Amino acid sequence: MRSIQSIIFIRLFAVIIVFFTVVSAVAYFVTHEAINQFIVSDASTSLSFIINNVKTNYEYNLMALDEIASMDGFLPFEPRTARGVVRDFLDFPNIFNTVHLYRTDGALLFAEKRASMGSYNPRPNFYLKDPDFISLAKTVIAEKHSRASKVFYTPSGTLYQTYITPVFADREKKEVFGILSGGVFPRLQRIDYLLHGLQLGQDNFILISDSNGHFLTSDGITEKDAAAAVQKHTDQAARLFYGSTASDETKALISQKLPVLKRSYIIMSLPIQELKLIVTLGVSTGRVEAKSRELFYNLLVALVLGLLLSLAASIVVGDRLAKPLRQIADAISEINKGNFAIRVGYSGEDEIGYLSNAVNLLAEKIQKSEYLGNLWCTEEELARAETEGEGHDEADSEGSPPGESSERNATEKASETPDATKT
Repeated sequence: MRSIQSIIFIRLFAVIIVFFTVVSAVAYFVTHEAINQFIVSDASTSLSFIINNVKTNYEYNLMALDEIASMDGFLPFEPRTARGVVRDFLDFPNIFNTVHLYRTDGALLFAEKRASMGSYNPRPNFYLKDPDFISLAKTVIAEKHSRASKVFYTPSGTLYQTYITPVFADREKKEVFGILSGGVFPRLQRIDYLLHGLQLGQDNFILISDSNGHFLTSDGITEKDAAAAVQKHTDQAARLFYGSTASDETKALISQKLPVLKRSYIIMSLPIQELKLIVTLGVSTGRVEAKSRELFYNLLVALVLGLLLSLAASIVVGDRLAKPLRQIADAISEINKGNFAIRVGYSGEDEIGYLSNAVNLLAEKIQKSEYLGNLWCTEEELARAETEGEGHDEADSEGSPPGESSERNATEKASETPDATKT
């Protein structure tokens, strides 16, 4: 039979093991998620910085047409001077390759191209261009505000974008004379200048795609690798940001644990609504995994130390809990052997103390009792029985005649005297 100490020790130690295991698991999960959220938050901040950098650098160049439309030759409008301004503008290093001037009725007044460009045949009327351009031109004329088209591919597979600004017939800019259209081949093929001052970190990458999810440019990952591993994510981002069910509220698309080149990444995408672009940032989870391993090691060490301490505590606590129970068991064993003078020394105000007191009272009763029949009688019951017995004797003596009483006494004495004849 196992001792009470071993039972208490085993159960107490099992409870402590379960407690430490649960606490360690919860701590690992919570900390791992906290690290994950920290990386996501850090990636979101970096992504916002990238987007602001792209918009600032890119739109700053695009707004050059607004400045041209405000120069002498355009305000007030003079065709020959305006054409000379455009030619001088195209001689400077900028992102524009062609510039057109159309009247509000769609007629082309002139078209200039960069000297490095090849043959170019502009449309004589912007209503002969693609529907997107026509819609954009009408919007600019109606709203009297510059607009940029989304980035798209030309039939030859080259990136292209147009930027349209209104040309006014008066200095007060109340009447629109026409539109100035600039054709742009975006410098997104080189993304390094857009990321100036940003350190992506080792194994991280960034890529930019259009509103259809098509790959435009990247840093830290090749187009082949991005297309093979991230295409599903960018397609989903395009549907989310620019699809038929897209909402006006800008929200990030986050994909966790996406394998790329045998590594795991947290990938986040955000749109640039003004340019119809999607910027995707991939953050390697190597840091998360390293931190998780470090956390797991620390928790393991803490668990082992905790178990050792709990082992020592279980022995001490188990001994303290089992000691009064052993005393009670020994006392009961001694009472069973006839040693009624044994007493339990534990006197705590708990269940064990109550049991110790009961055992002590039981031993005291047995020790005081003369007859086994009085074993379960209390002191009050014994006193009452003695009183009732004396009362019956007096009643018997008072109720009998004197002669009868003397005769009964003589008979009792005769019965107590040995028979002489038998002797």
